[in-house]
Order: sequence, then structure tokens, then C-alpha cells
Amino acid sequence: MFWGKSALAGLAIFGLCQCSSGEEQEAAYDRAEKVAASAVAGTTYADQGSPYGCTVDCSGHDAGYAWADRNEVRDPSDCGGNSRSFIEGCMAYAEAYQAAVNDAL
Repeated sequence: MFWGKSALAGLAIFGLCQCSSGEEQEAAYDRAEKVAASAVAGTTYADQGSPYGCTVDCSGHDAGYAWADRNEVRDPSDCGGNSRSFIEGCMAYAEAYQAAVNDAL
């Protein structure tokens, strides 16, 4: 009987510690997004380690990365265009942003 009550008490305490309201979670995510925006603001494709590489130069990747920064692209699936390197640069920005959000959380 002792183990049963202890286990229930432990689960109750664990449950209280793990629960938070949707508003608290939303506020935490909003804070993480602000931290992430600051973390990637002003960075470049090269600052991210040129994750998709470059062919001759990185001008297309740089352009896509800068465009994503100016347009606050947050999801790699929102990247498009006519140039593979431009799209990859945009994706690198969005991926860096998402990684910064995850780190902040």
C-alpha cells in the first residue's frame, strides 16, 4: 500500500511540474522567436557555414539568404524562386532561424 500512495504522489507532483497553460507555452515560444530573430539578424550564408555549398561563388546563396532575412522567412518550405542556389540560401536562413528557436526553447 505504501508504494501505491508514493507512486500516486510522485505522479501528481510530476504532473504539476510538467503542466503549463497554453498561454504560458505561447509566451515561451514568442520569447524564443524574439531571441531567434536577434540571433540570425545580420548574419550571412557564410556565417551559417554555407550548408549547401557553393559552385563558383556564393552570390545566389547570399541573395536568397539576404532575401529571407528581409522578408522574415521562418519556414524553409516558404522558399521559392527560379534559382536553386537562391532557394538554398533562403532555406539556410529559415533553418538557422528554426534552430535558434529550438535552442531558445
